Amino acid sequence: MAHIPRITPLATASATFLALALLSGCAGGVSAPSSSPSSAAPSGPAKGGAQQADLRVEEAWIVEPAEEGTTSAYFTVFNDAEQDDPLVAAESSVSATTALYTTSSKGMEVVEEIPVPAGGGTELRPDGFHLMLEGIEDPIAAGDTVTLTLTFAGGTEIQVDTPVLERSVGEQGEEPEGGHEGHSGHH
Repeated sequence: MAHIPRITPLATASATFLALALLSGCAGGVSAPSSSPSSAAPSGPAKGGAQQADLRVEEAWIVEPAEEGTTSAYFTVFNDAEQDDPLVAAESSVSATTALYTTSSKGMEVVEEIPVPAGGGTELRPDGFHLMLEGIEDPIAAGDTVTLTLTFAGGTEIQVDTPVLERSVGEQGEEPEGGHEGHSGHH
């Protein structure tokens, strides 16, 4: 007589758990274009966002200025279209100029555009692409809201109500030591 193994409820539950773990692991590390940026902290302060056509801005915030007249803005922009649509201009409700910058091994430089790839996104952050708000006449502080108007190469404009947050908002969103002081005249 052949021995038939007995399947216990514990064995069934273990097999089910293992199958679910393997299935959920198949997508590990893969993010769809509509996913939130890695710098999003669920328990952090509220950040701004807006959508227009195939472009979506999430996690928008402005650093509380360390010195009068200049600060920076960060966000992630997603492009659900089938063609690239770079950010080519920006304005703010509080500054005389809003410039597109990048930080690289060469230091900080003004750029003509910030790439936003088709079916993907670009995160603006202290150690990469970001916006500089220069010529701020009336002081802004944490708790204020600034309207950013973002213009893309395809003609889309997005207005984002963007909160001003304290300089130490989180690991990915912190200003580097020394911040962005002294930007005036870098155009």
